[in-house]
Amino acid sequence: MADYSHAENLADAAQLAEMLRAIYECPKPTVARIQGDVYAGGMGLVAACDIAVSVDMAQYCLSEVKLGLIPATISPYVIRAMGTRGAPLFFDG
Repeated sequence: MADYSHAENLADAAQLAEMLRAIYECPKPTVARIQGDVYAGGMGLVAACDIAVSVDMAQYCLSEVKLGLIPATISPYVIRAMGTRGAPLFFDG
């Protein structure tokens, strides 16, 4: 994605947003089964699901924050899943 043009990055973000919205609004229950580490957009995927079941050793990271980028596309789902009180601690990088 680093080599994408501005338009390509916008289109990619729009596709991710549409996928997350479809999962979040799915009329049937959605379940995330986490068997390994979850980074960046994967966090949004997990957060958009109704239920998340994770192995104990899984690590979660909003890696874009470490680069100074805002995870804007996934933030609404992550904040909803974590609650507004817990989210600032996670977004602190």
